[in-house]
Amino acid sequence: MTRWLFAVWLLAIAVAAHMLFKVEQEVRLLEDELSDIDLAILTESDALRALQADWSYLNRPERLAALSEEHLSFLPMRPRQITQFAAIPMRLDDDKLLELALAREGVPMPKRKPPLEGLTLGPLANSVLGAPALLGEPVADRKLVAPPAESAAPSTLGSDQRYINPVTGLPLIRQTAQPSTETPQ
Repeated sequence: MTRWLFAVWLLAIAVAAHMLFKVEQEVRLLEDELSDIDLAILTESDALRALQADWSYLNRPERLAALSEEHLSFLPMRPRQITQFAAIPMRLDDDKLLELALAREGVPMPKRKPPLEGLTLGPLANSVLGAPALLGEPVADRKLVAPPAESAAPSTLGSDQRYINPVTGLPLIRQTAQPSTETPQ
């Protein structure tokens, strides 16, 4: 019985020694990491102090005054430039500013787009969106289905579906008048 008790105690002491050694190694690694972090903090604080000194040197009032006289054409303020807040005109909204700028240039204001609620999809979009998709099939792999012939959009390019907008069903490219081949005299 004493042999078994001695063996159990010896095993417990060996396990405790192993655990103590393992914890001691982890503490040493953490202390090394802490000293590295402290060194990095000191380096960064030194760099920060150097940058603050540079910033203070560059923002000296006499230096800024000399630079502004050299590069800017500002004059001292005159008393008539000071006004009351009520005398300042209110800012216009962006649409009104755009309209005034375009009117000044002689360009007519573009018309607003109609709201999306009233829009209907074209025949090609209805046929594509109405086609059942296979489960797990990526949207990019779906085949476009051509609209029925009776509802095809008029196109000067024929019935080539590459030139039809799939959402609106309208032609993407409209053929304009052919440029004359005659040379002006």
